[in-house]
Amino acid sequence: MKNIEITFKNEEIRVNKVIYDFSKSIFLEIPENYKFKIEKVTWNYLDKKVEINSSKNDMRIKYACPSRDNTKMLIIFNDETDNVKSSLIIFDGEGKVSENIKFPNLISSVSKSLTIHRNVEFKYVYWNNIKEREVFVDIGFNEDFYEIRLFDVETLEFKECIGSGRM
Repeated sequence: MKNIEITFKNEEIRVNKVIYDFSKSIFLEIPENYKFKIEKVTWNYLDKKVEINSSKNDMRIKYACPSRDNTKMLIIFNDETDNVKSSLIIFDGEGKVSENIKFPNLISSVSKSLTIHRNVEFKYVYWNNIKEREVFVDIGFNEDFYEIRLFDVETLEFKECIGSGRM
């Protein structure tokens, strides 16, 4: 997987192409306080351009991150009609859906202090610079709480909680 581009569309309908910085696990050239929507994610795989568009079935791309070994793309989609509904989908290098990840049981001390978990959503996915197969996944719940979980891209397992709190 090479030449990953994320195409953003801000509220003024200007389109910006941003290259993913693998070394820092961040998007380049995004001004602070910039509101944007991701229009599509593209990459090259075996000399073929692969493109995932954001406009399928009211689902918009919220966040995208390649696996550390560059064989998969992890994309969080949000429902445009209900911003709380989200899904984490793993695509293989060719752009085919490999896995649709289900929400894990929440395990943080913050989540255990609450009796009801509502509006659970995937917020972000980004690299863990320590373990090659794992990424961080931020999970929001009850409107303003979150927990950050390690997720193993190979075994598809959510692991320990490395942080939690109130947004």
